[in-house]
Amino acid sequence: FKTFHKIYDFRKRFGYDMCVGCGRCDDVCPEYISFSECINRVSEALKGGETR
Repeated sequence: FKTFHKIYDFRKRFGYDMCVGCGRCDDVCPEYISFSECINRVSEALKGGETR
């Protein structure tokens, strides 16, 4: 939900993206969650592609 909010809902509500794609969150995440990988998975799912 948080990923979808950052890439879809936030833009729909405010007219601009919350995430600029810099990747800094990947570097500092204490759980080693790659936000960019989450974005790629959501993008593939929306296009109808396979996800892991």
